[in-house]
Amino acid sequence: MADTNSSVRVQPAPRTLSTAMLSAGFSLTGAGTVMLGVLLPTISQQWGLRDDQAGLLLFLQFFASGLGAVVTGLHRVRSLAIGYALLAATLGILAVDGLKIAYAVVFFYGLGLGMAMTSTSLLFSDRWSSDRAAKLEWLNFAWSAGATAGPVCF
Repeated sequence: MADTNSSVRVQPAPRTLSTAMLSAGFSLTGAGTVMLGVLLPTISQQWGLRDDQAGLLLFLQFFASGLGAVVTGLHRVRSLAIGYALLAATLGILAVDGLKIAYAVVFFYGLGLGMAMTSTSLLFSDRWSSDRAAKLEWLNFAWSAGATAGPVCF
């Protein structure tokens, strides 16, 4: 006689692995969010920025991050990939070109942050609709751990 107890569900390993990867990535977005604020005094000194110019960099990052949340569409995985690609590309460009195109680069960096954070939250929300609150609480913990550890690393 076969056991037909359907209340016991085994979670597949790929879901656990992808959850760990998404959490780690979300932790990095926490670090990435605070990165400019931590590095701004050094950047301002190296590039000779006035306070208003440095403030514009912060404004552009946070404005674009909010915009990134808005442009994240129904294709969450694609938005996640685009967000992280923007983060990687902009960090590379900023390291090479510096001040020449810093304002545009910081804008697209913020856009990538907004897209990555929003699509990750929505993926978690979609994946665990029955246990959404607990999973999003974990995700927020991962973000804050990254934001707290970020200044130490930078």
